[in-house]
Amino acid sequence: PLYSGGAAPADGLPPAPTSNGWNLVDPGIHIKKYPSCYFSHTAVAATRSLLETHDIDPTTVEAVHVQAAGGARDAIAYPEPETAMQSKFSMPHIVAVAMTADRVSVEYFEPAALDDETLAERRELVEFTVDQTLPSDSHAATVPIETPPDTYETTNDHPPRTPQHHPTREQMDAT
Repeated sequence: PLYSGGAAPADGLPPAPTSNGWNLVDPGIHIKKYPSCYFSHTAVAATRSLLETHDIDPTTVEAVHVQAAGGARDAIAYPEPETAMQSKFSMPHIVAVAMTADRVSVEYFEPAALDDETLAERRELVEFTVDQTLPSDSHAATVPIETPPDTYETTNDHPPRTPQHHPTREQMDAT
């Protein structure tokens, strides 16, 4: 009945395959939202949230300070990407895309994006440091954005599209 596609819903899940239960339920499914290293997703979501919540014009941003776990530093190892592949593992590039684009999509991780002047200028604004208080495998990120009048900051503990931040049907359809 679970896979039958019939009109009547299954009474429940079949017995769990392991003594730990169903991984589908706990810890749950994580779906990548952005075409970049998964360790960057929380910083991207935090950046987008600050820009939208505080109506920040990206042209007024003076600095962005991303603080994340040591695992993120190890995985996102290219402060100045030289190739399209490296751009997916470059926090300055990924956050610059989040500040520039309405949607963080694959075109911003292609070779032509590395030559984009706006992205290059915004990459220079991003500083990425390790938060030593976080476990190495944490996906949490704190992002302060400095503008001439104010500094805005937020911390996200989990990336979007996780059991902790599951998307609505409309959000899934929009991407």
